[in-house]
Amino acid sequence: MTKTELQTILKAHSRWLRSEGGKRADLQEADLQEVNLERADLRRADLRRADLREANLRGVDFRETNLQEVDFRRANLQWADLRGANLRSVDLRGADLKWADLRQAKIRGANLQEVNFRGADLRGADLRGANLREVNFGWVKLQEANLQEADLKGQTLLEQISKEPPDDQKRVIV
Repeated sequence: MTKTELQTILKAHSRWLRSEGGKRADLQEADLQEVNLERADLRRADLRRADLREANLRGVDFRETNLQEVDFRRANLQWADLRGANLRSVDLRGADLKWADLRQAKIRGANLQEVNFRGADLRGADLRGANLREVNFGWVKLQEANLQEADLKGQTLLEQISKEPPDDQKRVIV
């Protein structure tokens, strides 16, 4: 997909979100490796099975977006808003989700090995059956998250989530 084609889709999606015509973004199976979508608004878009390896997705709004089976390996998702997103069976190995908001996200059966969740909000997230080996859970919020059958081998979860961040590292809500 060319940069121009992607920009056209994003502009139409923006109009659709504002109820001004346009069209919902359909990026199913799109090859978006290494793309820079920093701060893009992709709420309620369809990106099933897209390839977003090593993409810059910092601050992207993915609320209620269908991201099932997306390849996010080594992607930057810092500060991304993934509330209520469908992340079933995604591959997030080595991705950076520092300070990301994943409240109520459906992350069942995902490969999250070596993900950096430092400071992320995973309250109410469905992580059943997920691979959580070697994950950084420092300062993460996990209240009411479902971790049934998740692979937590090698985790010191209580040590990581119980520490308060230093004052200069606390999340600031603007």
